[in-house]
Amino acid sequence: MKLKEIQSCASETLALFIQAMPDVPFAENGIVIEFTPEKNYVERFEALCAQYAPDRPINDAHRYALENVSFANAIIGTGISAIVVKTNYRISYDVLKRNIFHELMHIYCGKTEMDGEHFIDVYGSGHTHDPDPEDTTYDGYLSAGYFIWSEFIAEYFATVKTGQPIHMFADIADYVCGLLGEISMTNAESKTIFAMTSAYILTCGDIDGVIDEIDGLAESRETGNALKSCLRDLYDRVRTDKPWKITEEFIADFGCKYLTFALLNSF
Repeated sequence: MKLKEIQSCASETLALFIQAMPDVPFAENGIVIEFTPEKNYVERFEALCAQYAPDRPINDAHRYALENVSFANAIIGTGISAIVVKTNYRISYDVLKRNIFHELMHIYCGKTEMDGEHFIDVYGSGHTHDPDPEDTTYDGYLSAGYFIWSEFIAEYFATVKTGQPIHMFADIADYVCGLLGEISMTNAESKTIFAMTSAYILTCGDIDGVIDEIDGLAESRETGNALKSCLRDLYDRVRTDKPWKITEEFIADFGCKYLTFALLNSF
């Protein structure tokens, strides 16, 4: 695509988002979507953060993700928010639309998930600077739970609302089984893999009929039960009236269940 086509896709996706999601807490002029070359991406992201969200510093882990992993990132401001996208002229319209919708979901959730408060602003990133052992464990639950939840809910709605092809569970079972096999306590990408794989599974056209069979994706009964417990939580949550609404208890409980699965899956 040419730059004008890319920018047009971004504008159309923003309009679609405002039409598709209920009670959107921003208007089209409240979102800045900017495309920048990869070599300038981190510098531009930091500049827009300083402009729209100066109270949210970028740590080393975030900077590493910007440099090595991310294609697009949302900046959730108290007023105007922004999305920064790495310019890619070879990307397809549908993929770009899903990615921008995904980032808009991060902004939407950040403004609506706790009655106008962002979970991270209330509870922090999940890491304390001077923790005691008990707090470290609890923060681990919050950190893992919130990271996976936020990526899952963004990808789930991006898939559902942008008209992505519907697949059946039997068609993807082997593929997602391979993805889940990569999850362990030592793989730094495990939480991302789990979030995206969960969205892939739970957007199956026949998921209502097969959710009780999900444990079969794991090698052992114990690991399968842990996996099913995680996916059941997500399945039940997206079927509520406002699934983007979360509580500390839900995130901590889900994070505990995920870490149990990741630990069992490591052996």
